[in-house]
Amino acid sequence: ESVPLLTQGLEDPAPAVRRASATALGSFGSEATSALPALKKAAAVQDPDMAREAGRAIVAITGGA
Repeated sequence: ESVPLLTQGLEDPAPAVRRASATALGSFGSEATSALPALKKAAAVQDPDMAREAGRAIVAITGGA
């Protein structure tokens, strides 16, 4: 239930909410694989802080693979 809500948070207008959502998704590890497409999109944004947090979450979810 949390992963879909946090995935929606990646689209929030507030940068802090988007970053916090990415961080939280990363904490779920492989349980958050459904969020990977949205995280990859978030990692490609021009906001370097968001891109960094999304990248960290991707690594946490995929195990760096």
